[in-house]
Amino acid sequence: MATYQGVEGHDDPPWPGIHEYVRRAFAYMHAIGKQEAARLLRAGVARRASTEYQTERSRFFRDFVRGGGDPVRMAEQDLRLAPGSQRDLRAAEALDPQGEDWDDFLQQASPE
Repeated sequence: MATYQGVEGHDDPPWPGIHEYVRRAFAYMHAIGKQEAARLLRAGVARRASTEYQTERSRFFRDFVRGGGDPVRMAEQDLRLAPGSQRDLRAAEALDPQGEDWDDFLQQASPE
């Protein structure tokens, strides 16, 4: 499901319903294969950990607070989302146990 969420056009209206959505998600995963699905999961986590993403997130946060947003609520949301990255990494490991080492992958994705 996580790999399918990143596919362009997957959420175009009209909503097909949960059963059709899940069917399409599994068909997509089977079409790309386990290794590619694992790579996409790892890449998503690396993107969210990248300097560029964090810089954009910081700009958003600054504008959010200036606009009267509650920084505590935003921090709570970040905490709620963090397990998603761990879930993605566990799923990538399960799909492709011989796949790229996470530290090496992150180093390649964010060479700094």
